[in-house]
Amino acid sequence: MELLNGKLCKAKVVVSKSAYKKLLEIAKKNYLLGHNGRENLDTHNWDSQDFYEVAVWSINDALQEAYQLGLADGRREYAKS
Repeated sequence: MELLNGKLCKAKVVVSKSAYKKLLEIAKKNYLLGHNGRENLDTHNWDSQDFYEVAVWSINDALQEAYQLGLADGRREYAKS
């Protein structure tokens, strides 16, 4: 979240298509996607699609793997400059 015109707003993070594809793979591998008819990370504005039960260890594993992905991408970008 960030402050914009005195209001809290969701921060938009821009990722490359390849990074987004990798994030989808991480989510599917950790059972965050692929069930309940959910195949992407988009907001559907439908509770049964946007909110469902997931084991905390699956979320933990996905977050750690996504962090490592971002770290590796950042290192590659730094090496380019």
